Amino acid sequence: RVLIVVECAVRQSIKCSQCGKVFKNTALANYHAEKSGHDQFEESTEEVKPLTEEEKTQRLADLKEKMAAKRAVKAKEEAKEHLANENIRRKAGRDMNEIREELKAKELKKDLEAKKREKIEEAQARARVKAQIEADKRERAEKAAREKALREGKPVPGSSAAPAPAAPAAAPAPKTSGKDYPETRLQIRMASGGQPYTTTLPSDSTLREVAEFLAAQTLSVDAETVTFAMHFPSHSLILRKTNIPAGRL
Repeated sequence: RVLIVVECAVRQSIKCSQCGKVFKNTALANYHAEKSGHDQFEESTEEVKPLTEEEKTQRLADLKEKMAAKRAVKAKEEAKEHLANENIRRKAGRDMNEIREELKAKELKKDLEAKKREKIEEAQARARVKAQIEADKRERAEKAAREKALREGKPVPGSSAAPAPAAPAAAPAPKTSGKDYPETRLQIRMASGGQPYTTTLPSDSTLREVAEFLAAQTLSVDAETVTFAMHFPSHSLILRKTNIPAGRL
């Protein structure tokens, strides 16, 4: 008899056909496939030799280096993302501050306009009261004059009685000053142009009352700071420094 010995090759490892790396078992080969994307493997009779202490140390150092590099890349990306988020937050904060400032400015403007309207309404009310007082004074004066004329048997002022005989020519009357007239008619022109404002005030009215009348007509005039100017004689009148009756203007 002849004894025939057949030697069968036994699989010792799994080899990656794409990169040539040899793996001891299927689990390691699958891990390599997930990380590298390689998908071509074959059985190999090549035995995977155990690592020496030096190889283990080197591999551990390589692994630590790779992990450190990954952490550095991740930290850089996180820092970049944090900076972008911070810029967005600051921009949003600036936009919000601008909105707040705009709202504050609008509220301030609204308050100033309301105060201006209140001043105008107060000036108008004072002007109406003063006009009513003057009208009452004139009415009382006219009534007193009528009663006096009736008592003395003289013609009643304003009546349709026959005119008295003409008196002989008299000497020219002396020049009448503004203070002899009970009322003064004013025409006020704005420095900015436009139609003039006209009014009739008692001759003893002051510049304060003229300023209040003008402030009641337009929002562009502040009764506290307005300045008047006369063309003849030419000079300026400042409200807080001048107290001239309207009849002398």
